[in-house]
Amino acid sequence: MNDQLVLVLPDMHFPYNDPVATECVKKVASVLKPGRIVQLGDILDCAVFSNHGPSHVAEVRVDSFYEQEVVPARQFIATMLDHTELYVQLAGNHEHRVERWALRQGLAGVAVHELVSPQHLLGADTATGQFKWIPYMDTKSPTCFYSITRNLIAVHGWSFAKNAAQIHLDKARSKSVVYGHTHRHQVASTRDPFSGKVLKAFSPGTLSKLQPLYFTGGTPSEWVHGFALVYCSKKGTGFSEYCVTIEKGVCVLPDGKQISL
Repeated sequence: MNDQLVLVLPDMHFPYNDPVATECVKKVASVLKPGRIVQLGDILDCAVFSNHGPSHVAEVRVDSFYEQEVVPARQFIATMLDHTELYVQLAGNHEHRVERWALRQGLAGVAVHELVSPQHLLGADTATGQFKWIPYMDTKSPTCFYSITRNLIAVHGWSFAKNAAQIHLDKARSKSVVYGHTHRHQVASTRDPFSGKVLKAFSPGTLSKLQPLYFTGGTPSEWVHGFALVYCSKKGTGFSEYCVTIEKGVCVLPDGKQISL
């Protein structure tokens, strides 16, 4: 395992993940064997728990939350665990749909919440130390994140705006941040003129299908398939990040090696 390498995976939205992009990152993990893999949340879509109604008949044809979302997500996580020492699963706003649904059902919903929660269904509450779960919201720590290095945190996402990278940079203030949620590849950076410290906010894109059914009238998306590689210094402070684009199942790693299916 490469202890200084972290593979960062953006939103997947099983069962709306892109199968080709998914297989590509599986191959990347098998080749690079990173010390850590961090998935930025929304690994599940949790559509049946949404307040929003379906926008297309095809969305209703997803028959089973467990079979269509949880099972393939668990299989994906199991594959990732074969190629890393630590898998970190952030919860996203889509996983949080389940908690909001439970609250809407009242006491009965709260009573069964633990049984249907993504944390439980993905195995985080029974897994070994190789699996770490980061909640979407937590009363003990309202700002939920995972520290990749002392200067770089991973979050699901604090904004979906056009200038989301700059917003994340402004909100993080003293740290760099890698985020998901927007499905777009975007980077913003700044330098503290007094300390010389460089701060960055970056998003690697998405691993979901690139054209969602809910985009009115088939409006083209600007989403991009990709992932991030973060090389960390041995002291745990410095890092170098590479956002790698996947096009039709093909990507080129920083060393020039091409990964294709």
